[in-house]
Amino acid sequence: MSDGEYQADAVTTRDWQGLVVAPELILDFLRTFSRFEFALKAAGFADGDEQRVAPAWDRFGRVIAAQVDALADAEFAASAR
Repeated sequence: MSDGEYQADAVTTRDWQGLVVAPELILDFLRTFSRFEFALKAAGFADGDEQRVAPAWDRFGRVIAAQVDALADAEFAASAR
């Protein structure tokens, strides 16, 4: 395994000792994030080839920037600052 590669069975709850966040919340975040990343790639926001594919976060951000900027919700606008 080279630097930057993830080995699924290498992470255990032992690695989470000392964290202030409950492991269940971390797992919920990872599940949600991975689903979003999959959807992003499936929608065509992906860079790479048949060997390796990465989500195109920057391109996605540029595409939706105007829609996000147009949101008039005050609570959302405050959270984005």
